[in-house]
Amino acid sequence: MKKLRNDKDARRELLKQKIELDPFLTDGELSELFAVSIQTVRLDRVALNIPEVRERAKRLAKEPKEQLHAAIRLNQDMGELLELNISNFAMSMLEITPQMVMDKSKLEQGYCLYKQAVALSLALLNAPSAYLGEVYLKFIGQVEAGDKIFARAELTGRVDDIYRVKVTALKNAQEIFRAKFIMLLS
Repeated sequence: MKKLRNDKDARRELLKQKIELDPFLTDGELSELFAVSIQTVRLDRVALNIPEVRERAKRLAKEPKEQLHAAIRLNQDMGELLELNISNFAMSMLEITPQMVMDKSKLEQGYCLYKQAVALSLALLNAPSAYLGEVYLKFIGQVEAGDKIFARAELTGRVDDIYRVKVTALKNAQEIFRAKFIMLLS
């Protein structure tokens, strides 16, 4: 019985993380992802006080974005800022357009995900610019025109003016890109 409880607790924690990374995931998509019924997902959401997808979308649309430094507002190439908690975490969504993909392969060129990650990191730090001291990038999956990429940046450490930022990007709740930056504010 204890193992079943641990499985439920672990699933709920993962559910919470997935919804934080991609607030537009439907109960149906989550049920497929966790191989459980839609009703189980709904019960888990209620237990975690997570509203349904429509309510999450409304809340994101209403959140004020004034705290974001004017010089680093995200543009179309870098994504739409969904959530920002300065010096803690930030989330954005980037819709891949046909102009962002290579002609022959129809795959995203890579720099768009990088630009999204850097812009989101700058928003997180509320800085117009920063020096990148060290960069770690990992491209895990393929991205095509029409895909919606949800990225989450979080501050993982700070010493004086040197910041460590981790960025994770998801497509359909699957990780497709990971970045770690060591940034020095300019």
